[in-house]
Amino acid sequence: MLTGFGFSKFIGAARELVFAQVLLPFSRATVWIIVFVIHQPLRTVVFAFLWCGLIAEVSAQKKFAYDPLALLQIRDDPARHLTLRWQGTIRAEAGRPGSWIERFIENRFNLTLEPRFIVFFSYPRVLPLRMLGGDIADVTWIMARDVAPFSRHGFALELPWEVIRRHAPNYVRLLNANAPEMWLLTHNEGRNYGVPLSTIESRFPRPGIWRMDWLRNVGIDRVPATLVEMEEALRRFRYRDPDRNGKIDTYGMSTWRSPMAPDTMDRSFEEIFGAHGVLTTGWMERNGKIVWGGVLPEAKETLGVLQRWYAEGLIYPDYAVAPAGSIDLIKKLTSGMVGYLSGLAEYFSFDLSNNQSMAAVVASVQSGGEIVPALFPRGPEGKRGGRGVSFGESLGVLMFGRHLEHEPEKVVRVLRMLDEFAADAELFLTVRLGKQGHHWQWDEAKGLHPLPPFDLSNNAARELIHRTLEPWRTWGFYSLFGGTQAIADLFRTAPHRAFDDAYRNSADAIYDALGQAEAVPADLILGDLIQFQVTTYSEIIGGRLPLSHFDHFVREWHHRGGAQLTGEANDLFARRRWILDRAGVPPPVTP
Repeated sequence: MLTGFGFSKFIGAARELVFAQVLLPFSRATVWIIVFVIHQPLRTVVFAFLWCGLIAEVSAQKKFAYDPLALLQIRDDPARHLTLRWQGTIRAEAGRPGSWIERFIENRFNLTLEPRFIVFFSYPRVLPLRMLGGDIADVTWIMARDVAPFSRHGFALELPWEVIRRHAPNYVRLLNANAPEMWLLTHNEGRNYGVPLSTIESRFPRPGIWRMDWLRNVGIDRVPATLVEMEEALRRFRYRDPDRNGKIDTYGMSTWRSPMAPDTMDRSFEEIFGAHGVLTTGWMERNGKIVWGGVLPEAKETLGVLQRWYAEGLIYPDYAVAPAGSIDLIKKLTSGMVGYLSGLAEYFSFDLSNNQSMAAVVASVQSGGEIVPALFPRGPEGKRGGRGVSFGESLGVLMFGRHLEHEPEKVVRVLRMLDEFAADAELFLTVRLGKQGHHWQWDEAKGLHPLPPFDLSNNAARELIHRTLEPWRTWGFYSLFGGTQAIADLFRTAPHRAFDDAYRNSADAIYDALGQAEAVPADLILGDLIQFQVTTYSEIIGGRLPLSHFDHFVREWHHRGGAQLTGEANDLFARRRWILDRAGVPPPVTP
């Protein structure tokens, strides 16, 4: 039997569990309804939790009324020393307090920083529990999908567009010029919460990779450019012994799946769907209306192609069950199981001087092994492309804790930091890469490269030093956005620029009509629907469900909440111009 302190600990743990797993996804009104329909003993406990929380909240509101526009009148005093509890990105698991980057920023901005690190895959569980327990950092990096629930439950500080424009004008200009749709991510119920974080990298689609030696071995001397040519190459990989071992033991292709899959950034077969003009995990505009790409007729047409390929053995059988983000997916190509892997080509993949690059690994495994970047295949109507993210969802949102309504000077100091990072290229490079000549160097032959001992990833990670400007890899712990195209171009070698122009051109990008699916405040519904879609797609591709089942899937998708989301997406699309006007985004110039 629990007594005394043990019972208090149990109640505290139970409170966090109930709120995290049961109450967090719902609005307060919904929660109060739940209270009166659940079993009586649990009702009493939950009622007590809610009642105490409500009394405390009402009491606090009587004592203090926060006026978010009052932040317009706050001026940053550089001479005033501030302490910031900083929960940075989830891509810094190896980081340590007292890093070189931390010390540099503290000296530059007269701060004491108290960094907090969180493991990548623990984010969805750990961060909400911390907040529910009242452990909220001053500054927290969050995923865009969490803006709505965190703001609704009082974790996030309202931050009017006007305040960001006043205190971070250079950052706002950068964002508005390159990624205006990002403002939709921080909007909830007519108000803005947090600062959207931009990147340039993910605007550009990422093509697949071919085994060029296999193509030659089966009588093909150039990279396939159409879906018809791609299908023929995959068929020959399966049945014409491309590795010349005398066995029929190879497959045509496998597909990359995001480490966060299933989510809206899942890249499964994206170039095949792109050849039919559809983005399956995003919103698309059709005849002035917003619709979910995954339920369009073009998606069904593509599934028919993939189902036929799978039945012929052109697709590796276990593509759907391999762990998302697993190195095993890459090994299917490097070890000679498949001759094509989708969605992973980048310049560094083909750097033979780096013995860890994909090209070097393939060459070491098989004599004469060679990989080349793919082209996005053209479909039956001449369409082609892959996912492009107009603003870089992966860089998320910078959220301020609600408690900073009592410490507004901290908000203004952080906005000033962002503004200086955006305005000063040298400063941005320093807080991202460290000190030139000590941590890194650049020359035309090697491009940007780390200096020893920071060429070892663990040494660099401990100091929060990044070894590249590729934004998808460099979620800066303090410099949270991806910089400008001009900065990236300065540090790309001529071959790198040529590669991107040829294979990762933004003209081949298919963009979400709202910038990102999570712009619609869907909470748990969107994740459940994507899981439902991914499961159904894999069942159809694998032949366990007939293609005709797609029609049932569409009806069920709408019934499970898709109809509600589509309505909300269209409402947001209608409000888009109002939001962009508040953020200072100029209207499009009409010819």
